[in-house]
Amino acid sequence: MKFNPSNGAPAPPEITKIVEENIKRRSEEKWGFELAPFGKFKCSTFDPRPAYFKQIHKLVDFAAIKRARLKVAIEFRYGTGRGYLDTLLIEAGATVTRFHDELNPLFGGHHLEPDEENMRDVSQFVRAGKAQLGLGLDGDADRFGIVDQDGTWISPNTVLALTLYHLKKNRRWTGAVVRSVVTSHQVDAVAQLFGLKVHETPVGFKYTGALMEQEPIIVGGEESGGLSVKGHIPEKDGILACLLMAELVAMEKKTLGQILSDIDKQTGRKFYTGRINVDIPPEKKEALLTMLKAGLDKIGPFKVLEQVKTDGSKFPLPDGEWVAMRASGTEPKVRCYLEAASLKNLNRLRNACKIILRR
Repeated sequence: MKFNPSNGAPAPPEITKIVEENIKRRSEEKWGFELAPFGKFKCSTFDPRPAYFKQIHKLVDFAAIKRARLKVAIEFRYGTGRGYLDTLLIEAGATVTRFHDELNPLFGGHHLEPDEENMRDVSQFVRAGKAQLGLGLDGDADRFGIVDQDGTWISPNTVLALTLYHLKKNRRWTGAVVRSVVTSHQVDAVAQLFGLKVHETPVGFKYTGALMEQEPIIVGGEESGGLSVKGHIPEKDGILACLLMAELVAMEKKTLGQILSDIDKQTGRKFYTGRINVDIPPEKKEALLTMLKAGLDKIGPFKVLEQVKTDGSKFPLPDGEWVAMRASGTEPKVRCYLEAASLKNLNRLRNACKIILRR
């Protein structure tokens, strides 16, 4: 069950607690839904598109997209984004090719994330020179997937850094930035270029959204593909994220890879991220979490500098590298997030963390 109050943000704990208490009370009362004869119940409906389109036009420079005459491929994952992202781009003069935009209640038998695997058809299409940019949405269009002109899938971590860079450099927005504790510090590096404050929150967009309501935040996001910006609702919006990447390519007249190269030159380093999901039997979970809470001196050959307990355990390492481990809230797994300055170190960290988590 997912609940958003009237501001559009994910419900904070003080609200979800009330919902949980009401569910418990109703369950104890043996409450159930009232049944209506088949065909007699009428559900009220409304069309959110006009209001949503009006809002998006306040945030996106569609004139810039129109001047670029972009060719775009979109992966819809059979979801609710169809008729939104494609329509907005077509109205802006882009040529759009759609993938999996038909209605399919079983979603093709696949999961819905616009990750590297599920963006493969779009990647091949773009790599063949048939589009300049690949965009993707998950089933409810709150998460995004991005493919560069050479067919390379761009991770959500990197998209957050690109969005911040774009909105500050090209749109000259002011404010701070907020990211989750397991999101890449490439965001921090871009923020440092422009002298911006960075907030670090626990995992979950409810924490991001709460900060976006308290002060001006240029962009807020998390490594799992959620993003929102100043002036928008404090909730994830994959359609907006995709449009901002199209706007960035249009304004810079460069590929995303070229823009990333520009950023790397300015920050003086590269960022390589990874994630490991390790199944943990329930009977071993508490012992593992207790061990992690006690802290680690080393992770493989890397010295641990400190322990951050914002959400789970995060271990900063020398040279700006880090590892974070936290228990999944929905599965019997421990998720391990990694960031390194080289692919070699990323692999070394991955192997070391597997050993720690499987003790």
